Amino acid sequence: KAVKMDSFSDKSIDTLSDGERQRVMIARALAQDTPVMILDEPTAFLDIPNKYQIVELLHNLTKDLNHTILYSTHDLDVAERYCDKLLIIDKGVFSIDSPQNIRQQGIIKNLFHI
Repeated sequence: KAVKMDSFSDKSIDTLSDGERQRVMIARALAQDTPVMILDEPTAFLDIPNKYQIVELLHNLTKDLNHTILYSTHDLDVAERYCDKLLIIDKGVFSIDSPQNIRQQGIIKNLFHI
């Protein structure tokens, strides 16, 4: 129910779309009832609507279930919009802060040399 896939419980995973599969994978992680989830590129290969649905779902889960979710992404726009904190790694230097502070410190600008 938390990932809005309860109506799909009788379907085989090979019949689901990529976005639906990703929701099932998130549900599997939630079923383990761990306070921290680590996801590697959870929105990779998803179309734009599904990408935003997944990150919004993850964001809501952190609030509704008080879980910590760490995930890697190359989509900076999504990360800035939905994440409470960003960890930027550039040439072995780690920067962690709120998206607003990361931007204000010029870390993103330096990352892309703009």
